[in-house]
Amino acid sequence: MKKSILLKGQTILEVVIAAALISVAIIAALSLSNTTAKETTYSRDFNRATQYNTEAVDWIRSMRDSLGWPSLVDTLTSDSPLSVVYCLDSLVTTTAEFIALSNASCGAGEYIAGTIFIREITIDLASAATGEVGVSVTTSWTGNLPHSVSTETKINRW
Repeated sequence: MKKSILLKGQTILEVVIAAALISVAIIAALSLSNTTAKETTYSRDFNRATQYNTEAVDWIRSMRDSLGWPSLVDTLTSDSPLSVVYCLDSLVTTTAEFIALSNASCGAGEYIAGTIFIREITIDLASAATGEVGVSVTTSWTGNLPHSVSTETKINRW
């Protein structure tokens, strides 16, 4: 009689082991899903930050083209002879707006409109007299952790 009861039903130990294995599988799947979502968000934000950097580099080149090299260098060196930093929460389009930019890093809350990104451009003027300035754009944001993307280039006198 004892033998037939064991064959018909499952022991409590088998049920506990099965529940544990199913729990481990579910936790692993949820963990993978969470990690994938975080990586997807980071990748999206990284790509946006890179795009904002590219826009800023194109913007400073367009300022060089519209102002001309001498005016660009004069405007930049009027703030500082060696290096300037501008917070670019928006890209100015006129010469007057460009001249009015203040040489200062971004403060808290100076986000690009409607985003989580803060963008600064640093222009190294040490070689301006030889017809070249170094440009570094950094876009930063905070997700789970603080992140930033930097782009460096040089622009030349035409």
